Parts: sequence; C-alpha cells; structure tokens
Amino acid sequence: MKRYLLLFTIVLIGLLSGCGKQSNSYTLQELEKDYPSLEKQLSSLTEEERKRVKIPDYIPFHVTNVEAVVSPNEDQSIVELVFSNGTLNLHVMTMKGNSDVYQNQNQTVELANGGQANYSINEFGKKLFWSDKQSNETYIIKLMSFTPGDKLNYTKKDVVQIANSMYSST
Repeated sequence: MKRYLLLFTIVLIGLLSGCGKQSNSYTLQELEKDYPSLEKQLSSLTEEERKRVKIPDYIPFHVTNVEAVVSPNEDQSIVELVFSNGTLNLHVMTMKGNSDVYQNQNQTVELANGGQANYSINEFGKKLFWSDKQSNETYIIKLMSFTPGDKLNYTKKDVVQIANSMYSST
C-alpha cells in the first residue's frame, strides 16, 4: 500500500509541475531544438536580428508549441514568436526601431528596467507595448485566448511579469 501511495505522490507531483506556470531560460537555439519547425521559420534572420529577439523566462501556462512569423522590412523588421497550448497563446513581437504605433493606449505601467509600457485589453486578451530606447527595439506582448470573448484567468500583473522576465537574463 505504501508503494502505491508513493507512486501516486510522484505521479501527482509530476503532473502538477508539468501543467503549471513555466519559468525557463530558453535561448533561441534551444527553442529551435525543442521545436524543429522554428529553425526553418527563422532561417531568414541574420545573426544580428537573432540577437535582438527576446524570449520571456516566464510564461503563465504550459507551452506545447512555439512558432515564429518573420516579416522582414528594410525599415522595420518584425519577428513574432507565438507560444501556445491549444487554448491560449502568447505573442512576443520584436520590431526594429522605436515605434509609437500603440502610444495612445490609456494605461501605462512601469517595467522593472525603468521603462514605461502601454497596457490595453480587448476581446482577444491583454496587450503590453513598449519601446526600449537603449536597444532601439519595440516590443509587443499579447496574451490571448483562441476564442474571442473567453475569460482569461490572467491579469495585467502576469503580462508585466512576462515583460520583466525578458530582461532578467540580460
């Protein structure tokens, strides 16, 4: 009986740790190894563009897939990583240059690196936008449900924590 209880406890701990919030320090190369389709999706990036991409250490759900969308443009190249689990997805966009495309958002939050970010909510989810003057990059994080209108169990604090985790290993 004790053996079954021990086995049950080990399985339960494994399930709970696998389904909880993720905190990882992935590099782009490690993501490509774990999600082989990424390598092809990111193949057009130069080494400089690859270095600009920031990957959050904190993602508030268990990730089962990662994809990338690359929109090269001479003036403003955009790399978007999409972390998903079939129900939720987290979009992390990196754009070259300091953009003011979302500057008119009504809520401002302070990031751990001292920067200011604009926060907004729509029927798809929560969005955080900021320009990093030091690196001359603009970042957009969108934590979204696959189904518009579905209530997200995540808050502004989660989105800010995602953004802050992008700077923790720098």
